[in-house]
Amino acid sequence: MARYIVEHKTFEESLDRLFNSGGLFIALDTETTGLEPYKGNKLFSIILSTEEDDFYFNFNTELDNTGQPIPYEYMLPPSWLDRFKPLFENSTYTWFIHNAKFDLHFLAKEGLYLAGTVYCTQTLARLVNNRQPSYSLANLGKHIGHDKDDAVEAYISKHKLYTDVDVGKKKPKRLKHFEKVPFKIISEYGLTDGRVCYELGTYCLDRLAKINMQQLNEGLPLVNNVLNIESNLSKALFKSEKRGILIDKEYCQAALAYELDIYNEACAKFEAYTGLEYQDSRTVLKKAFEKAGLPYGTTPKGNPSFKDELLPDNEIGNLIKQARAAYKRANTYFKNFLELADDSGAIHCSFLQAGTVTGRMSCINPNLQNVPKRGEDDAAYPVRKAFVPRPGYFFIMVDFDQMEYRLLLDIAGEEEVIRQINLDGLDVHTATANAMGTNRTAAKTLNFLLLYGGGAQKLADALGITLNEATKLKSSYFRNLKKVKGLTKALTDVAKRRGYIVNWAGRRLMLDEEAPYRMPNHYIQGGCGDVCKLAMVEIDKLLDDYDSTMLLQVHDELIIEVKYGEEEVIPKIKDIMQTVYPHTSLPLTAGVDYSKNNWFDKGAYE
Repeated sequence: MARYIVEHKTFEESLDRLFNSGGLFIALDTETTGLEPYKGNKLFSIILSTEEDDFYFNFNTELDNTGQPIPYEYMLPPSWLDRFKPLFENSTYTWFIHNAKFDLHFLAKEGLYLAGTVYCTQTLARLVNNRQPSYSLANLGKHIGHDKDDAVEAYISKHKLYTDVDVGKKKPKRLKHFEKVPFKIISEYGLTDGRVCYELGTYCLDRLAKINMQQLNEGLPLVNNVLNIESNLSKALFKSEKRGILIDKEYCQAALAYELDIYNEACAKFEAYTGLEYQDSRTVLKKAFEKAGLPYGTTPKGNPSFKDELLPDNEIGNLIKQARAAYKRANTYFKNFLELADDSGAIHCSFLQAGTVTGRMSCINPNLQNVPKRGEDDAAYPVRKAFVPRPGYFFIMVDFDQMEYRLLLDIAGEEEVIRQINLDGLDVHTATANAMGTNRTAAKTLNFLLLYGGGAQKLADALGITLNEATKLKSSYFRNLKKVKGLTKALTDVAKRRGYIVNWAGRRLMLDEEAPYRMPNHYIQGGCGDVCKLAMVEIDKLLDDYDSTMLLQVHDELIIEVKYGEEEVIPKIKDIMQTVYPHTSLPLTAGVDYSKNNWFDKGAYE
């Protein structure tokens, strides 16, 4: 196996060697000046690995931290990046990329796009085993015989090659300067990452082929189905993230000022009442309550606790709640949005395909899946109003109706409840209430707790009833929904016996040994996650022929920016969402809202 730091004179030879490697798999990695492609960071090297060779292509022309120039023969002209296009645009190659979308964004900044299949090795590893403690390349590399290479991180830490940026959180955001690491260290590090990524990709595909055969022999849905979904989704998400969602900067600035005024006023009142400067620390808060002679919350063991749910309804407790709420809204939302927006005012969040144990996606930088949806009607500055469509476009929000419960009933085959939904037009919770002879609120709470593994005590707390009443209600639920009870028991039993369960799409979910009762929840949540992922893949294909763009996925809802004049895509999108899941008796349904103004002000789309 050969490792090459590519020189001027060997550039074309190296590309030819890659073209003629004889294999269909190439691992790709980039080294970049930072982690934010839409905030001025750029790539400075490309690493490509095949079965036999590793290549480091350097485009960095900066001095390193020691003031040493990179040897001229290794300093490739940035204009040569275009010479990668014939390789990248060849659709016969399959690419292994760890955290694939990150590198796709930096390549796109240079006008480079991959035509072939893309496998994110993080996502592959999650399909092989959804319970790894970490899906970093370093941790996964250990499983295939590669020790972690700490040289670059150690050098950055030792020489303080970073800039701390205040983003309104307790800890600043640390921006590391990889381009300042000495060339010998960063090039060796890059070559190693390329090799680990290649071997991880081939290892995962080999394991998935064996898992696929095992599931085939057992008559289970094939993991290859999920593999294809995830591969196509990487490119679909890349396009959504690249487009980004526009914020109203003036609105965010006004909202930030408003929330900071509330925060500062609460802090001033706290100080006037207690004689202490407000700090959200256990020591200060305890002293404040004691000085004022007011009670405060305690844990079951009697220790002081100042969690929101335990703060008392008194002068100090209410001021703390007010300060915390305003601080969160100011910093987690509005200040963060302004900080993360690019020059055009667009935010490019990052969706993590392998972000959760169930297979559902998570979201970071910022987490737009966590933007408040309810309880904002009386807010002076609702958070969702910060997001606006571009000129010439409007938003549609397509949301699955009671998705988890419908999937549960369909897979369980709870025919009487399904009949009431299909024929009588009842919603899931009302049909469940009818089957039990109880009210909709109790049925809805039971449905929710069942999916999230809640016991009788949680049910009692949620409904404000006694433990005995909650126990009877839960017994009534399972007595009247015997198929649901049978499914949840079977999923738990199978997971314990076999060590895993497989959802409708073919995703393997390993046993939660600490809490086996969560397996039905993982089965349904993961199943819903795969419905959403498949819908996004199909919608992405549909929108290839339009200017309209899919922007966000927020759990069971998709936010799409539709160009005026392309309204014909809306019923097609809704149809895709309602038909991608191959139901037995109960189909999934979806509703469509729209807004010409922002994400908050919306109405039903007719």
